[in-house]
Amino acid sequence: MAGLQADNNIAGALVDGLIPPAGPHDVITAALGLIRANDSEHLLAATSAGRLLLTADSGSAPLHEAWQTWLVNRGLAPPHGGIIE
Repeated sequence: MAGLQADNNIAGALVDGLIPPAGPHDVITAALGLIRANDSEHLLAATSAGRLLLTADSGSAPLHEAWQTWLVNRGLAPPHGGIIE
């Protein structure tokens, strides 16, 4: 399974349940320098690290569409690993 990057809208208890020893998943959090980052910055960081973005935001569909339409289709960025809402 790909690693996850949790943005600043994910509850700490959820992340704590995913990080070893409580859980078996590779998860990093916004606490690693992205506390005030917006969704596009989180997606860029997650993509750069080869991770999926884990978010509680319900409006990430436009971000995904913009990433695919403007960056990937023009060869300016790789496809992102995914967004889990």
